[in-house]
Amino acid sequence: MHSFWNFSQWPETNKLTGVLSNIGKVCEDTEIKITPSNVSHPILNQIKTYSIFDEIYFGPFEFEQDVIHLVTGHGANEKSPFAWARTVDKGRVCYIQPGHETNESLYNEDLQQLIINAVRWVNPHAI
Repeated sequence: MHSFWNFSQWPETNKLTGVLSNIGKVCEDTEIKITPSNVSHPILNQIKTYSIFDEIYFGPFEFEQDVIHLVTGHGANEKSPFAWARTVDKGRVCYIQPGHETNESLYNEDLQQLIINAVRWVNPHAI
């Protein structure tokens, strides 16, 4: 789920992701340092600080209280929440921002591990 910013077109999106935001700023084609938060969460297994070349969105963000911040992106001399998770009813939702289609960030092994961990957490029977 790459563009949760379209909440006015898809109001259910912010209910699932637990965030409401308008794009304050976008920096495209930039080096981004990804740092895991200090929380203990299965999605963060084997995740360390790494860098990718991608785009980064800056808020403002309004997060629901149950949202767990997983990683932060640092780029363009600013930082932004870059991945988060929450439980909605009996389901699990994870938002991971990197993955712009014009960049090769999805080939990054660290990002791939984050995505694998997220899929396993969202659906433990998936892989």
